[in-house]
Formats: sequence, C-alpha cells, structure tokens
Amino acid sequence: METHAAPGAEDNQPKLPTAEPTLPPDPLAIPPTVRKRIGTDADQDVETGLGTKMERDFYGLYYSERSGNYRFRTVFPLWAERTMPHDRASLFGPLYFNRRSTDYDADILFPFFWKLRDHETHTTIVGPLLHRESPGSPARGDEPAQPGRHDNWFAPLFFEGKTDDGGGYFHVPPLLTFTHHTAKNGFNLIGPMFCKWKGGPACDPRSADDIDLGVAPFYFYGRDDRREYEAVPPLLHY
Repeated sequence: METHAAPGAEDNQPKLPTAEPTLPPDPLAIPPTVRKRIGTDADQDVETGLGTKMERDFYGLYYSERSGNYRFRTVFPLWAERTMPHDRASLFGPLYFNRRSTDYDADILFPFFWKLRDHETHTTIVGPLLHRESPGSPARGDEPAQPGRHDNWFAPLFFEGKTDDGGGYFHVPPLLTFTHHTAKNGFNLIGPMFCKWKGGPACDPRSADDIDLGVAPFYFYGRDDRREYEAVPPLLHY
C-alpha cells in the first residue's frame, strides 16, 4: 500500500531558516560597563543630569565642567564639588567629605568620624565605636521583607546586634564569648561552655528540637528526634 501526503500538506510545514546565524565581531568582548562591575557588588555611581554638550574651564588650580544639570568644580587639592539632580558631594582637602542626596548622606572626617545614611539605615562611627539603626523594609516584588535591626560595636572588644524578628548576636572576644541566634536556631560559646541548637529561640532542651551542649572537656550532652547522648570523660561515663 502506498501513502500519499494530503493535498496542501507541504504548504503547512514550518519553514526552516536557510541563512547562517551571525556572530558579533568579537563574541568574547566584555562591554566596558560590565567590566567595571566585575569583582564588586557595589552600586554603580554614575553621573546623572548630563546634557548633550560639555563645557570646561581651566584656570591654574581651578577646573570646572558643566553639562545640563551636572557640574563638577575643583581647586586642586583644596576643594572639589560635584552636583547632580538631588545630589551634591563636596571634598574639603584630603580629610572631610560631605554628601547630601535623596538616598545617601555622608559626613566623614577621615579617619575619626563617619556619619552615613543609606536610604533609611543610619550609621555613626567615632573611632572604635559604631552604632547603626535600620527600620527594616516590607516585601517588594521578589525581595523578602527585611526586619529592623540595630548594631553596637566597640572594636575589637565588644560587638552586639539585634533584629526585630528575634535574632541577634553578642561577641566579647577577650572573654572568648561568641553568641548568635535567630528565632529558630543559635550558637553560644562562653569560654569552655558551648551550646548549639535548632528549633527554638534559646539554648533550652525543653524547647529545642536538636541540641548539643557541654563544658569541654568535662561534660557533653546532645539530643535530636532520633538519638540522645551524655558523656562525662573524667568519670569514663558515656
């Protein structure tokens, strides 16, 4: 038996491309804007408000350039200022930097004093002291909600922080004290004493689902949903 295609069937077949695909002249070339960001996750600080024409003036130590709503001026090395829409940054000598913008503010007297604002997060640094406050943010699109938090440091002696969702940390390196916890797990180390747990807000065998604690090398205890152990090496007990 011979089979034949239905009339007009060939007209309904998809047409395959006959032209060869073309590649860019240099397929391995990296665009300059991408190359500048490789190796860093910092936001790109680009100039805004630029017009179609750049005007420049140069008089000895004074230099300026203007384009649209963008302007840069300097009396090198004493002073420099950049202004853009809703953003102004000034540098006075090598020590003091000042910025005011919609999302970022800064007052820096290097290296002694730093006062920074990144959106709603405020950070103040005076020598070894640091204080940071962040009110958190609601969920936006694919980004989850961020809880509010605060941090207080006296480096390198004391580090403390806490979040609104029950998390936090407390470190005192000279005393070998390191603690970190969330609402569901945590780890504490205070000298020879340690505790690591999951399933609860604190190191408590009554609330944690998985816990290991002890005082090395004298006592060790652990429990989860499958096992439980206790060891006292000085008494040869396990």
